[in-house]
Amino acid sequence: YEAAHALLAGALEKAREAGDAAVEAIASGYLGVWLTDRRRYDEAEQLLGRQLRLSRAAGDRTGEASALCNLGNVLWHRGEVERAEELYTRHLELARALGDRRGEAIALGNLGNVTFDRGDEENARALHRGSVALSREVGYRRGEARALGALGIDARRLGRYAEAEEHYRRYLDLSRAVRNRLGEAFAQLNLARLRILLGDHDGAQALIDAGLGLLEEIGARHAIAYGLELRSQVAEARRDRPAAIGDLERARTIARETGPRSTLDAACLALGALSDDDALLAEVDRGEDVRLSVLAACHRARLGTLPVAEAARRLAEQDRRLDVHTRIEAHHLLSLIHI
Repeated sequence: YEAAHALLAGALEKAREAGDAAVEAIASGYLGVWLTDRRRYDEAEQLLGRQLRLSRAAGDRTGEASALCNLGNVLWHRGEVERAEELYTRHLELARALGDRRGEAIALGNLGNVTFDRGDEENARALHRGSVALSREVGYRRGEARALGALGIDARRLGRYAEAEEHYRRYLDLSRAVRNRLGEAFAQLNLARLRILLGDHDGAQALIDAGLGLLEEIGARHAIAYGLELRSQVAEARRDRPAAIGDLERARTIARETGPRSTLDAACLALGALSDDDALLAEVDRGEDVRLSVLAACHRARLGTLPVAEAARRLAEQDRRLDVHTRIEAHHLLSLIHI
């Protein structure tokens, strides 16, 4: 990762010194993507905005399409869903105008992500399926893997675990085939999450160890926190409280530095629940992740720091947006209070 950054930064500097706008646009795009992967969104937006302006000035519609896609990714990661959707839609239109089927597949997958975030799960599912089909048609295995990962998450949320595992296994195979080690690690961690839900903690542990090993090897700290949070769930299931707390503390530290916010909130929620720490639970309660916020509210009701009626109201209000497992867990927490 760091070696790639040095090469890209050097290429950008040389292009600027030489006044080569075409190479500057390309280098800005690649470096912007690198910064996006590292969660350095403000810097990424500046470089990708530069790529967009240079590409348009040169009449480079392919470069413009790339910049629209990558800028949309920055906005989506920052939670600016409406602005991201606007850029993704423009990318889709431009890809179709250029006859760029691979770009079209990417745009469909990105639009599936923002459509899901807006709560339109049925259309999101259709967009991701369209991305899978088109990616297969043009032989774009990275795009197929990414869309299958999204469909796996959707199936898991619906409690269709066998279907989710099928998608994740294909995601893993494709990631290995194209040597996408980050994708391989995420596929392993997502499979581990399924194993945890199914009560197979030994299987989950093996997958987590493999995924974390890859992430440590490539230096992807922003993803390590997710693996640590999953490993803490296995430790907790095995009643190894010190190990669970240790993993969660490390996950929280990393997530505070690198993001994403959802991983930070997941670690804080688990720590708060294990230690009955209302301050941590309140932090998650104020967050934007509906699933984690509802669970935090139910835990706070269990502690007596939030009225049970308020937690129940919020659970009922968000019920349709929750995955099967979260819905069961939240209702179980509230039922314990009434016993």
